[in-house]
Amino acid sequence: MKYNRIKEGTTPPYPTISVVLTATEYYRENILNNTLVPDKLYKLRHNRYIELYICGGANNFFTALAYPPAGFWIQHPEEVPGLRYYEGWILKYNAPQHTFDVVITTTSSSYREFRAKIDELWSF
Repeated sequence: MKYNRIKEGTTPPYPTISVVLTATEYYRENILNNTLVPDKLYKLRHNRYIELYICGGANNFFTALAYPPAGFWIQHPEEVPGLRYYEGWILKYNAPQHTFDVVITTTSSSYREFRAKIDELWSF
């Protein structure tokens, strides 16, 4: 599996929320409680630049992270407007309605706020 580095001056095509919701539902139904899967992590190759990772399930919270595994090919990242190193989503599964609620994303908050929410949810 070959990944391409992201060229200077471009932003990678991250997955949409519908792709993330579909992948999270697949993870919840097929991987989370499957005893034959040793790593409770779902990895999806979104495109030739981006991988999507889904994990979680405790208290019906799920984390999805999308990032370029081959990295960026950029000398001065501060010169690229709108550069996002990764995209992240925290979702809560609503069992009675069989839907997911978006708790926080990196597009609606800062990376620092996103990381603080992850630390808050997974510190038990």
